[in-house]
Amino acid sequence: MRVFQIPIVAAMLGTLFFAGCGASREEQGYAKLNLAEVSGTITRDGVPLPDVQVQFMENGSSSYGVTDSRGRYEMQLNTYHSGVKPGTKTVRLWTTLKGPGFDQLMQGAYPAQETIPVQYNHESTLTATVEPNKSQTFDFDIKGTGKTRNAPPSDEDAGGGE
Repeated sequence: MRVFQIPIVAAMLGTLFFAGCGASREEQGYAKLNLAEVSGTITRDGVPLPDVQVQFMENGSSSYGVTDSRGRYEMQLNTYHSGVKPGTKTVRLWTTLKGPGFDQLMQGAYPAQETIPVQYNHESTLTATVEPNKSQTFDFDIKGTGKTRNAPPSDEDAGGGE
């Protein structure tokens, strides 16, 4: 009888081992989102714009990125995962708050330093259609100057919140 128990025990241990090798439930959940890797460049009149917050927004949900010194960005869904959910997104661009500006933001006051016109943030006319499970590049060249607004978007600007 013992001879038959060894293969059964080995099969059970093997099943337990391989069951633990799969993706976590959290990873499986992210896989269902069909995230696309999104990157690009932000320029103003052809000149790269560093330190710009980039948001891809739809129905109160968003992904974000920040441009580097060459105006390049890569989008993040959250702190742990890169990417953007598929769909047509409103793209919003903001001046990055640095130093004392961030402290003011945390106190509810917004520094008068926004240099990007409202047609690229509060009243954005920029859009991007993101395809699922695909690496995509979206470059935006904003033009000149225009009316600016310093406060970040409200829930109404963002499409209603989550």
